[in-house]
Amino acid sequence: MRLARPALVPFLLAWAVASGAAAQQRIVVEDFVGPQAGTLRAQVVRGLAGNDVAIVSRSTIAEAGSARGDDGLSVDRYRGVARELDISAFVSGSVQHGRVWRVTLWLRDGASGTVVQETILSARGLGGLGGAVRRSVWRRLGPAIRSSGSRSSEAARFAALDDEAPPTRERREVLDRAPSTSSDLDPELFPASARGETTTTDPEATRWSPLEAMLGARAINRGFRYRNDATEGMRPYDMPAGPEVTLAAEWYPGAHFSNGPLAHIGLTMQLERSLFMSSAGPNGVSYPTSDTFFAVGTRLRLPVGASWLGASVGYGRHGFSVEAAHPRDPAPDMASVEYEQVRLGADARIAVGSTTLLLSGSWLAVLDTGEIGEAHYWPGATAQGFEAVAGFAYPIGAGFELRGAVDLRMYMLELHPDAVARQVGSATDRYIGATFGATWRMDPGG
Repeated sequence: MRLARPALVPFLLAWAVASGAAAQQRIVVEDFVGPQAGTLRAQVVRGLAGNDVAIVSRSTIAEAGSARGDDGLSVDRYRGVARELDISAFVSGSVQHGRVWRVTLWLRDGASGTVVQETILSARGLGGLGGAVRRSVWRRLGPAIRSSGSRSSEAARFAALDDEAPPTRERREVLDRAPSTSSDLDPELFPASARGETTTTDPEATRWSPLEAMLGARAINRGFRYRNDATEGMRPYDMPAGPEVTLAAEWYPGAHFSNGPLAHIGLTMQLERSLFMSSAGPNGVSYPTSDTFFAVGTRLRLPVGASWLGASVGYGRHGFSVEAAHPRDPAPDMASVEYEQVRLGADARIAVGSTTLLLSGSWLAVLDTGEIGEAHYWPGATAQGFEAVAGFAYPIGAGFELRGAVDLRMYMLELHPDAVARQVGSATDRYIGATFGATWRMDPGG
């Protein structure tokens, strides 16, 4: 019987779909080992999915291996499970975290049961490594996965053999010829491996994060002291501890598209704001108290291995004031301050294992002192200051890290005393802070 030509169209389409489905290779992504192993395995699965391969469930493999009573580390186990479930290849991995995050991937051929390719990917952060794995795993492993399937016909010749019987001479010769490392592969099947390119590092994996943002809780201690007080009539001010919230961010626009010098020129922002802070007056009244710090600037970072150095310049304002409790209780006779400043700083982030030490220092060139430098206090008062910070950062996964720090911010004021009324030569305004929070870093590919 002769089919009408229009009837051939759906028939051919159905045949093409069936042929494509039959040609789709089945692979297994095994459990990884090491810190954040599950996170990086998930990125491997995401990178392989949708590339004309079917990823077989690990539970299916575990059930097959258990039913056969196989040792999970034996080559025979892989060959047996591959024949039983029509598996072309197995992917396994090991994660290490030292100065950088590193994952080693092994591709095992289902036909021979041996490792045919090893690939190493690394990045400074877990988020960067996950992105590099997701983007490049198919490019790295895809050719070998396709070639693994091409050897299945050779393995099928022995599918009917009894696994418990001694191998025949012919089978031993085939197994002896099976490649154990990628350097032994046929150059026509694995051209990159034949040239010795068995260990690779994705060039994108070394890219730097373009954005990081930190949110934290903070406590401050303030001590204001007058110096050279001839009349000894000026009272000091002390605040044992006050609660604050802090927010900081660094953005490197060039890092979105470059890994060169432009990737290391950034913009910075920092904000500190007191919450429900009050001061106890001499009469037992609590006075509302405000502490606010804001700074913006630009920063240059210089990579040094897994660590980096930085230099920054910016503008900031730091204000502290004690307000009246209510109309019958005016604020104590204490000048508010608002230090308008130019900030010149240097910093270092030093990788020590999985922890990063944070060190920074800044010189504060004060342009204005606020109310304390006005006519009814010390007209023309000037000040200079400095800031020092020491802390740590520890990664917790998914681009986040815990961060803690202590800081000292000190202002030295010259008051230019009034020879008649207030004979005070200078003052110091000291702030000690402790901050604990979380930082999020954008994936270098973001």
